[in-house]
Amino acid sequence: MELRIANKRETRDQQRRNCRQGTGDRGCEEGDASKICSYAQGMNIIKAKSTEKGWASISASWQGSGRTGASSAPASWTASRRPTTGTASSRTNLLIDPEFVQEIMDRQAAWRRVVYLAINNGVSIPGMSASLAYFDSYRRDMLPANLVQAQRDYFGAHTYERVDMPGSFHTEWYKIANSKI
Repeated sequence: MELRIANKRETRDQQRRNCRQGTGDRGCEEGDASKICSYAQGMNIIKAKSTEKGWASISASWQGSGRTGASSAPASWTASRRPTTGTASSRTNLLIDPEFVQEIMDRQAAWRRVVYLAINNGVSIPGMSASLAYFDSYRRDMLPANLVQAQRDYFGAHTYERVDMPGSFHTEWYKIANSKI
């Protein structure tokens, strides 16, 4: 902790702007969207492991825990709207349940604004920013895995696939890097 405090002194933030600026009267809606998405991701992981290991009741016990269950559900969720094993969680993911999708869509702008303001002010909010990244990746048909493939090809000649034509490709990255363009 002493190193972190010393580092703070060395890397002083520029004067922070008011973090509440631009959030208006929307209250904690951005937190609700983040919780829904985090819950969806957690339930997806638990469901996959439960299927793999044959654990029938793990999601039910997880939902009842104080850590992520009813006690930490967004305030806007009434008891009848909380995800349960018999409703939304039995689907592939809460992020395709129309009711929860609507909740997130209604709160998405505030959620993005809070993450933006935090990042611009040097405030670490890993839970909210990670859940937003999960939400954005879950709703895309193509993700930037091509960058990872290119890096693997560069360092180990593992090849990569292209989106514009089928097949595996390898590029002599060192030759390109050393050539005069």
